[in-house]
Amino acid sequence: MSANDLAVDEPLGMAEQHYRDAEARVAHQEALVSLLALHGHDISLSQALLETMRVTLDLMREHVEHARHRGEPASAMLASPPPLLEKRIGRL
Repeated sequence: MSANDLAVDEPLGMAEQHYRDAEARVAHQEALVSLLALHGHDISLSQALLETMRVTLDLMREHVEHARHRGEPASAMLASPPPLLEKRIGRL
């Protein structure tokens, strides 16, 4: 069974699927922002939103990797967030 065949009703499988979906959304938004820039539109707000999406994607990736390496379900991450998340929360 490949990683893509993981049952989405399992917490880690769901987290991995959400990450893959988010990756695709970020790539699509990057393409749209590039197209807007190519046509001379102001993309400052689009770039800011895209950066937020990238940061969120990074946090999702760390969340999944942390759960995978600890051998715990992704839901267990609520009890012990990954270091990057703790660092970002500390800055809020």
